[in-house]
Amino acid sequence: MIPLRKLFIASVILAISSATFAMPLFEANYGDFEGNTVWFSNVGESSTTDAFALYEAPVAYGDYLAFTPSSFFARSENGEGPDFTNGTLEMTITAKDGWAIDAVSFLESADVTLTGVGTAATNASIGGSSHILVTEINGIPAVALAQTDFVYDPQSSFDLAADGPMVAYGISGLATITMYDIFSDIVPVTSLVLVVDNALSANSELGTIAEMQKKILVNQGLTIETHNIPEPATIALLLVGSGCVGLLKRKDG
Repeated sequence: MIPLRKLFIASVILAISSATFAMPLFEANYGDFEGNTVWFSNVGESSTTDAFALYEAPVAYGDYLAFTPSSFFARSENGEGPDFTNGTLEMTITAKDGWAIDAVSFLESADVTLTGVGTAATNASIGGSSHILVTEINGIPAVALAQTDFVYDPQSSFDLAADGPMVAYGISGLATITMYDIFSDIVPVTSLVLVVDNALSANSELGTIAEMQKKILVNQGLTIETHNIPEPATIALLLVGSGCVGLLKRKDG
């Protein structure tokens, strides 16, 4: 039987690359990383367009993973045709004992460059999506899915005619999924699988350059929000304590 994690990741990648049915040109597993209240396990990336790392190996700071995408870009110049770059990040996130996951957020930045004299055919764009498979609630196996697209500020696509020449114009993108979004309630999610996809494109004409380049900034990457959940023994003690208080109140009354 195929593990649920692998099946979920494979289905997301298939949906992303269904237009070309492309197989990965690059795959890497960076291993496990310990946060303050969660574990990041089997952190890996793949690409169907490039044969090298795009996100690159992360560094953990608390419940935050920082990535250094120094070669994650799409570039076209002098009418050489469109360039497409796609990267997929995947991992399992598991809460430590006594903790539950509230939200998963991924913040990124990019620079767009459009130079020369041309039309809307000289353009650059960025897009992305975040996918979650909940696999445990309070340590008990579960299955729930959620997906959201990145929202980019000020926008995700640019062209020379509408936006004019620009050099290293900065944009940012954010994708956040909360457990409340999935369950419409406060649910102690203790493990989930995350898949993040990014796609960049650029196209040029004779005498123009178009580029979309992901960049490295402080406080950008993957952030996990958590909350403390009482241990079963603590819950039982609280219930007993509440009962005792109730008895005392009735007696005093």
